[in-house]
Amino acid sequence: PVPTVIPTGSDPNRFVTDDPSGLPLECGDNQVLVSYVGNTGSVHDGATLGDALTRALPDLPAVPAIVARRGDRAAELTGPLLEHSNVTVLTSLDEASYRATMARTDIALMSLGSGAAVASVPSKVYAALAAGCAIIAVAPQESDLADLIRDHGAGVVVRPGDVEGAAAAIRSLATDSTARSRFAAAARAAAADFTPDALVDRWAAAMAPLLG
Repeated sequence: PVPTVIPTGSDPNRFVTDDPSGLPLECGDNQVLVSYVGNTGSVHDGATLGDALTRALPDLPAVPAIVARRGDRAAELTGPLLEHSNVTVLTSLDEASYRATMARTDIALMSLGSGAAVASVPSKVYAALAAGCAIIAVAPQESDLADLIRDHGAGVVVRPGDVEGAAAAIRSLATDSTARSRFAAAARAAAADFTPDALVDRWAAAMAPLLG
């Protein structure tokens, strides 16, 4: 049998909101919001991302960040960030806060460890595409996650362990509105391939042999 990989996808309509009341921090209209929202488990590289944020944020005092994470490697991501006043660290977000955070996010962060190159595509990437976020991913260059981001032109990929490269990407994208807009537009366009309507036929085709 040939393995079939079907994305989880995400619905762009979920993140269409002008209501900022669910946002778990104060963020001005002209501020750039950076966020990491989702699991930080064994397949992730929270250490590189956490160290990179620690290096980049002192150079970006007006850039707020939300880190809402859980998982067995969450401390690797958030440990270095607890002393930064412009970082809001949370365990998780309720639905309203999640939708408001993703809708307002300018730069979505995600990670994938070296050992998970062909084993995982974090579902959070589909939410970032659907929300129209520019993406910075710490991930193996040969991973499906890296291919997804590069193929759609939706962001920047940095190798696991390259802390300074990730920090430089955060600094650059936080201060380059043209690049952010280009990546965000590409993310929105890519999201059309991963909506529930776009994926339902693929799921049906994959399940049909199993259902007789």
